[in-house]
Amino acid sequence: RFSPNRFSFQAVVAADFGMQSADIITLTRKAGGIAGINANFFDPQERPLGLVIAGGVKRNALQQGGNLLSGVFYIAQNQPEIVHRDRFNRYDAEMALQAGPRLIAEGKAVEHQEPQPPTRRSGIAITKKREIIIYATRVRFPGATIYQIQRMLLHSSLNVTDAINLDGGGSSQLYLENPAGGKEPL
Repeated sequence: RFSPNRFSFQAVVAADFGMQSADIITLTRKAGGIAGINANFFDPQERPLGLVIAGGVKRNALQQGGNLLSGVFYIAQNQPEIVHRDRFNRYDAEMALQAGPRLIAEGKAVEHQEPQPPTRRSGIAITKKREIIIYATRVRFPGATIYQIQRMLLHSSLNVTDAINLDGGGSSQLYLENPAGGKEPL
């Protein structure tokens, strides 16, 4: 759980560091961060799919259509938001990324027509206090369904208002630098 008032958030692309792809530990450390999460889905050439805005610069276009990349997580004027891609119009955003599906909208679970099998999951949620929660499941086999993640995120202790699923499965990566100062990730 992070507050945008205490931490800055940025979208980082491997190409920024002269790499075609990289794991989240490498990218987070190269960017000088303390936490990172793999976000975008990728095409066969390992290029990100969907909108990416990094440092206020649009790096990849918004993808229309389909059920998967249905949401956009962004920060504009230091305020985090998750909206349906059709409602995204904040090209003044400092950072943005398109992913999906959306899981929670205005404090309610978003219904999904297509079955979502259990797998490793990761995502971003926003709380009533406008804090940002980044998460990844540790459950590997069989994993968690979208419905199970929604139930967890809607637990009253979290106060989640909006949430979006990020690229999961084998791509699910979350890194948090050891707060005790150690060199190993938690």
